[in-house]
Amino acid sequence: ANFAQGGSGIDQNTLNSQTVQLFSGNSTKPIKAMLSTTPDSVTLTPSSRLDANKTYTAKIKGGATGVKDLADNPLASDFSWTFTTGAR
Repeated sequence: ANFAQGGSGIDQNTLNSQTVQLFSGNSTKPIKAMLSTTPDSVTLTPSSRLDANKTYTAKIKGGATGVKDLADNPLASDFSWTFTTGAR
């Protein structure tokens, strides 16, 4: 996830349950998860075990209401990636 050139570190105050989310399959309802952050990482810990052999999508929200850097520059657009869990 890249910010505009000249930006600095991430504003930790913009990392929350509305801007960093995890989704199951094609669902638009986020999975309940605890968010923890450090200056170098963001961790989402689901409240319950993820299903086996299922695709999930993690999303970091961009734009005016999304994640921003310390210079108040927003992430240009949403950043997401998918992964599939293994068998139990």
